[in-house]
Amino acid sequence: MFRTDALRHDKTHAPLSEQLYGGKQPAADAVKQADAATKGLPLIEVEKTALDEDLFKRDGREFEIVDRDELLRQIPACDPYRLLDTHKVDAGGDIRWQLARFVYDDGDTGRPAQEEPSWKSFLMAADFGIRHRPVYRGLSLVYEFRVQGDPSSQNPPENALLKGQTRSLYALIDDLPYNVYVMGGLYRPLFGNYVPDHYQLAQEMTSLVMNGGDKTYSAAPYRALSIGTAPNVPYLNVHLLNGRAGIQDDRTRGLAANAGLRFVTLGASVNYSFWRTDDARANQSIRSEMHALGVAAKLWRTVTSLEAVSLVRDESATDFRQGGVYTLDTYTQVWREFYLTLLHARANVHPDLAPGRAEQTKFGLRAFMLAGLDVSLYYELRTQTAQATTNAPRRTTKLNGIASQLHLYF
Repeated sequence: MFRTDALRHDKTHAPLSEQLYGGKQPAADAVKQADAATKGLPLIEVEKTALDEDLFKRDGREFEIVDRDELLRQIPACDPYRLLDTHKVDAGGDIRWQLARFVYDDGDTGRPAQEEPSWKSFLMAADFGIRHRPVYRGLSLVYEFRVQGDPSSQNPPENALLKGQTRSLYALIDDLPYNVYVMGGLYRPLFGNYVPDHYQLAQEMTSLVMNGGDKTYSAAPYRALSIGTAPNVPYLNVHLLNGRAGIQDDRTRGLAANAGLRFVTLGASVNYSFWRTDDARANQSIRSEMHALGVAAKLWRTVTSLEAVSLVRDESATDFRQGGVYTLDTYTQVWREFYLTLLHARANVHPDLAPGRAEQTKFGLRAFMLAGLDVSLYYELRTQTAQATTNAPRRTTKLNGIASQLHLYF
């Protein structure tokens, strides 16, 4: 980030050895020490931004069991852990605005020429959420509302309010022993390496298997009950699914799970996700099954993740489809919070899981210029081929274009 007074950035915290509550400095006077558990001691800051990681040794003291007062004496006054106890209601928002120009070629020369591609500026989506904690800690009641945008000039942003929908509504119980949590309500359980880009190849194909459509952001939430734990390096989440809200005659039942390992060294992680649902109706049944395996790590200035997803959707009244998609996603730090991005994805089937293949490449620049402001600019090239059938010839579709996204979150 830009750490300048003009942009009102906080200073860097001083090394642990210089902090009154955890280092070699003399203890605070008796009056301050008595109030430390209740109010916390002030965090000492320094002007410089580059600090030696060796000054922050992880010597095992974080695993010592101490009484609550002793723990709170070592937490600064401005720490979010303390701020949780100052109010019972939190609210926030997430707004994405896009400027884009894409050229689409469906490979069918017999069709009339399309209109000349032009730049379009439009609201992609806006999410607003509120959380109420009736007892400050342990229990959270959450509601999230989503407004969907439309690139069409016939639908200005204010009309998007008419398309608003519930994104999630749930109760969460956490702060349980062994870092256990329990939640239940309306939401979409996590599967794989989710990113908020519904045109990314893996996201499009995953949505197709889950919901029968390629737009995850507009899918109805599931009625779900989840339990999870992350006692240390490993973690495990299990989700029971009991239908989708607002879908007539929906009888979806199933199980989803996430498991993996996360390490401090290299920021490395290994993640596995499972999804299995059955929608048994009177006239047809739909079975969906997915597996995702991903690994990630930071090497020098580059964060790299590699994920493989296997997908199956079996609709008894129509057909059986299956396929796989592989995604390589990288972020390379150029300067402070400015990154070069590169994504490459390849599927062994058409994006709708029919016979064929697909390939997608995106590269560009992403910058976190201020707190709550994320700006990206990228170029995309995508090619997908549908295999020839008795009813249709082989067709190759190409898309290329450039887009910029303004992401505000607060």
